[in-house]
Amino acid sequence: MNHLLSLFLIVVISCFLKVSPIQGKNVLSYDVDTDTILTKQDSLALIVLEIVSLDQGIRDPFLQEEKKERMPSNVEHAIDTLCFNKAVDFIRKYGWPTKELLGRFWNYKYIGCSFTPIMLHACHRMKEKDVHDLLVNEVKKGRLSAVACAYFFDKYWVIYQKKSMYNSPFKQWLPQKGVLKEDKTESDILMKEIGLSPVPDIELIENPSIIGH
Repeated sequence: MNHLLSLFLIVVISCFLKVSPIQGKNVLSYDVDTDTILTKQDSLALIVLEIVSLDQGIRDPFLQEEKKERMPSNVEHAIDTLCFNKAVDFIRKYGWPTKELLGRFWNYKYIGCSFTPIMLHACHRMKEKDVHDLLVNEVKKGRLSAVACAYFFDKYWVIYQKKSMYNSPFKQWLPQKGVLKEDKTESDILMKEIGLSPVPDIELIENPSIIGH
C-alpha cells in the first residue's frame, strides 16, 4: 500500500471515528457498537502518521515511476512547508513524538522517527529563532536527541552558510569537511546549548582560502 493511499485511509478512518485528539480526553471511543477503543495516544499517533505520510508520499518511488516524472519542485516545496508547519504545531502542543506520547503505535512503520525527515526537508527554517528555541527546548526536556537536533541545525549551516558548526556528517558536503578553526568560539556555544561537547581542537580545519595564500 503506497503512502498516499495510507493517508487517504487515515482521513476516512478519522472522519468515521469522529474524534479529535485536541480535546485531551483520556479515551476516545468509536461511534459503532464495539469493545474497541481509541486512546489519546492512538489519536496523536494518527496525527503524526498523517503528517509523515504526506511528507513521504510525494517521494514514494512507486508513485514517481507510475507518473514517469518527478513531482514539480514548487509542489514539493509547498508540501514540505505544510508538513513542517504541522509538525512544529504538533511539537508546540504535545512535544517531540516519543514512545510515551504515542504509545503502542510508536514502532509502527516510521512513526517513531517520523519528524526527522520533515525537519531535514525544511532545514532552511532552522534559522528562525522560534523554531531553533523550540527544538533546543525539546532537547533540554529529554524528548529530542541532541545529536538529531545538531543534524537539523547543521544541515542549514552547511547548505546556506557553507560551513559546519556542529561537525555533523553534512560536513562532507563541504570542501573543508569540518568545523573551521575560525568558527570554534561560535561552534562551542552552539554545541553547548544542546548539551554536546565542543569539537576537539585536533579536528578543527584550517580555512582553505587562508591556506592557499
